[in-house]
Amino acid sequence: MDDQLPENPTPVHIFRIACDIRDGTANPKDANCLMELFCYFVDKEAKPIKKELFGYRPDELMPKELLWHFRDAFKAILDEGKKPEQALGLVFSVGRPKEVDLHKAIAKELLKLRISGKSETSAVMIIRNRFRREKSAVGIAWKKYRYQALTDLQYDRGKNNPWKPEEKKRLYKIFKKKENPPKPASLVL
Repeated sequence: MDDQLPENPTPVHIFRIACDIRDGTANPKDANCLMELFCYFVDKEAKPIKKELFGYRPDELMPKELLWHFRDAFKAILDEGKKPEQALGLVFSVGRPKEVDLHKAIAKELLKLRISGKSETSAVMIIRNRFRREKSAVGIAWKKYRYQALTDLQYDRGKNNPWKPEEKKRLYKIFKKKENPPKPASLVL
């Protein structure tokens, strides 16, 4: 993430950092904060504690997004042979692919067009012209980053700007075609 981890990270922040860690674009300080938060919740289960951490109260449950992040990191270590430092996001990736940010932007803009009511075909054509990419490149970006695009749009909107009923219908139509998207706890459709 380009921006620093906020003082009180929400499940959406945790999800975005986890996505950045998987992409190799996260700041190692953010990864350290996630580990500290994880330890806080594990310690809380073992013995009662009275202090807050990052705005989380001792009586709150561990965010699912935090568990998902560590599950994915452990799977990357065990199944893909990644080094623990890399899987947990403790080091910057060497030779970060420049296409990652472009693909994320393509997916986000495509989703904005689809939510606004454009058909899939016309939205892809607009994105092709705007980013000067082939249809296949737009498809690859969408397939890889569509869920992060949804999370980013929700994050950009904030809690005070909920989805309108017609936007909700379009989102369900877009994402329920093939499968259900993984949703951060605070992502309310």
